[in-house]
Amino acid sequence: MKTLATHSLSAVADLPVLRTVRAGSDVVVEPAATDGPAPRERSGAGGAVLAAAHRLASRLSWAAWGWADRLRAARAAEVHGGRAPILSVLLVAEDASPGQIERSIASLRRQSRADWELRAVVDAGRNPAAARGLERAEAGDPRVGVENGVAGDPGASYSAALTSATGAWVSVLLPGDEFASRTVEILGRAGADGEPFDMLYGDEATIGTLGIPSPRELPDWSPALYEGHDYLDLRVFLRAERLREAGGFRPGCGEAFAYEALLRATEVIAPGRVRHLPEVLRFRRVVPVPGALAPGASASGDFRRALEEHLARVRPGARVEPVAACPSLRRVVDPLPSPCRVAVIVPIRDRDDLLRSCMRSVLGELLPVEVEPVVVDNGSTDPPTLRLLDELAAERGVRVLRRPEPFNFSALCNAGAAAATARLFCFLNNDVAARDPGWLAELARLASIADVGAAGPLLRYPDGRLQHLGIRVEHPFPRLLGDLASEEELRDRPARHVVHEVAAVTGGCLVTRRDVFERVGGFDEELAVAYNDVD
Repeated sequence: MKTLATHSLSAVADLPVLRTVRAGSDVVVEPAATDGPAPRERSGAGGAVLAAAHRLASRLSWAAWGWADRLRAARAAEVHGGRAPILSVLLVAEDASPGQIERSIASLRRQSRADWELRAVVDAGRNPAAARGLERAEAGDPRVGVENGVAGDPGASYSAALTSATGAWVSVLLPGDEFASRTVEILGRAGADGEPFDMLYGDEATIGTLGIPSPRELPDWSPALYEGHDYLDLRVFLRAERLREAGGFRPGCGEAFAYEALLRATEVIAPGRVRHLPEVLRFRRVVPVPGALAPGASASGDFRRALEEHLARVRPGARVEPVAACPSLRRVVDPLPSPCRVAVIVPIRDRDDLLRSCMRSVLGELLPVEVEPVVVDNGSTDPPTLRLLDELAAERGVRVLRRPEPFNFSALCNAGAAAATARLFCFLNNDVAARDPGWLAELARLASIADVGAAGPLLRYPDGRLQHLGIRVEHPFPRLLGDLASEEELRDRPARHVVHEVAAVTGGCLVTRRDVFERVGGFDEELAVAYNDVD
């Protein structure tokens, strides 16, 4: 099962949805590089100087690493004679300059393993200089093959390049970009640890005008995040047989040609056969190549059409909606099961003010969701709370369970679940209130997807700072995504707007199916206060 996260509730709650990863899976959702929380910097001139010094030291260390990497490659190329699986690199020249093409080819010739080939496509009539440069490269190196193509349709051009590729792995390289010198060697070892996979991607570094690499970490594989945000762009390595099985690259997809091809590839590649290596495998130039895709560029119509066709094949009934705050992102809305009945289980003790606000969110939920409210009272003694409980039971149909025992969050939740009759459970803290009607329907949609174990929302503190956007596992400890981030920091982060897989969501607001809950044995009552939801 997997866990999903969505938009925001505030805790007091607002809504995007987190969903939980497949049971037994180690898939973890991370925000893309632009998605990570900004580092806290010391204020004032001193803090700015320290921050600038830190950034400079980081970049200088990366520059040193880059030169050392090239030196290692030059030496290794002399002694490595192994036969790693061949990497077929697809390059479409478009309007690239000969210098940009030479830079990319040079990065291949620096590889520590020589088992690669380049399949290039160029429109000689449109870019004769690039055509002449590629012809020279082809004449001097049997690993280089060049075909003439027609510019303007990248899908058609890359399809032509793929036709003549013979490698076990395939990847796209933009003119001017470079592979790290151990890339082919790494692919040659793919699966040697006994865990075969069909898709691999690493991190990258962008190179500025001074030639100093700036590293950029990419998220681990998250199919839901990828649907809404093409964070991989052209960065992946695919087993050629899987790419061909999926239909390869297709003409007519515009700038979404790689996104469309990868969506189809994920239909034949199991999630467990995708690997993200936390190692820089390619270097990108900050200034994009004219006529080529810039990192993160998006033609929204092409991307939306590709996603709609994918969903029609794998999740009929799901629809695509734009994200108003970020036009380059897409939001998938899955169908709501019918009928849809959700038991909302709220453990409490006193605090009638919190309970009143919470119940307003629960009882105000709109059709087509039918709510079965269950309040588990852990020994309230405050008269206003007792009066409110009686009122909710008598007038609003709320079921009140009396459990005046030592506090055990797990036991209270399990008691509420045992008393409920609905197919879906929503475990909700009494200090959570929804900003938007329809929040429960959104979570119910996600929790009803077959391979989803649990779903939860983005939670905020009353002052607007982020409390919870899912939990990811990082060495040596798990951490909350975007903890304490402000709305300004979150505004442009895809994970703020798009559903994504995570390792776990908080029990402060968690929706799951009854069968999943029973299969895992409910909450562990040995964990009375903390970690019971993550467990």
